Amino acid sequence: MAIEAKIVTKNSVKTINLPDDPSDRDLMDALNCEGDLVHRADIGNWEVWKGTDSSDRTLVIGTSPYIGQLPKQRKTCTLNEIQAQNLVSSVDQLLADLASK
Repeated sequence: MAIEAKIVTKNSVKTINLPDDPSDRDLMDALNCEGDLVHRADIGNWEVWKGTDSSDRTLVIGTSPYIGQLPKQRKTCTLNEIQAQNLVSSVDQLLADLASK
C-alpha cells in the first residue's frame, strides 16, 4: 500500500507516492538526495525532511508509527498545497530564528 507525501520547493508543491513504511533511501530518492538526510521537524501529524544537498526540495510526510505499533505504516499526507507550503515556511522561519539567537 502506498502513502502520499509532498515535495515542496519555492515555486511548487508536488504530491508523490511512497511505500507505507518508507526507508531512509526512499526518502532520499524522493528528495533526489545523495548527501545526508536531515529531519527538520515533527509538527502534529507531519514530519519535515531535507537533504543536505537538495536545499530547494523539502519533503512533508506523515509521522512514522511507534516502534511496536502495527501496522508499520506512516500516515498519508492530507495537507493541501498551501498548507504544505505554509508548514515548510514556518519550519524554515522557526529554525532561522533559533539559529540567530
